[in-house]
Amino acid sequence: MNNKFSIFLQRNELDVRDVAKIMRDSEWNQQNETPKSRIWFSNMLLYVQNYGWESIQVRDNRKVPGVYSPYHDGAFTAFTLAQILNCKISDIV
Repeated sequence: MNNKFSIFLQRNELDVRDVAKIMRDSEWNQQNETPKSRIWFSNMLLYVQNYGWESIQVRDNRKVPGVYSPYHDGAFTAFTLAQILNCKISDIV
């Protein structure tokens, strides 16, 4: 559980639930056709915290750090999270 995302949370005194709330309320989420809930983001962020980032394929067929779950119907990239948290990707990946 000592990946960069976990260290970022500790350093900034944040909890996964705090970040999930920030993501739920973000403009990025609100612009989606079906905005995701805080619980959805919590589940996805807990995965990242415990297991680290996956490599997911984006629209232009590049592989980037992110998290995807067919069980939770959706995905987001580390880049998106970094933009929402106003940090560098290298801080969380």
